[in-house]
Amino acid sequence: MEYCVGSASDILEVHKQPLLEEEISAICEGVLAGLSYLHSLGRIHRDIKAGNILLTDAGVVKLADFGSAAIKCPAKSFVGTPYWMAPEVILAMDEKQYDSKVDIE
Repeated sequence: MEYCVGSASDILEVHKQPLLEEEISAICEGVLAGLSYLHSLGRIHRDIKAGNILLTDAGVVKLADFGSAAIKCPAKSFVGTPYWMAPEVILAMDEKQYDSKVDIE
């Protein structure tokens, strides 16, 4: 496994200042590329949050913590970190299903 200097939340905590717009854009682009690849494999992450977005020394974004990942079917289980959870997952408690849109919407 490649060494990562920390998560997106670690970077903010250490530097104590907002990220530049270019840095935010690069991180978002990396996350979306990772999610696109994951979705192409028929999987959903279901726990996207700053602590699960890792950065290498070179600034390359890596997604982490696939413990909540599932096959994209629609999913029916209630998993994730509550304050970071997509509203669709919470609403799915009644409807009992959601899809890969919970990773990006």
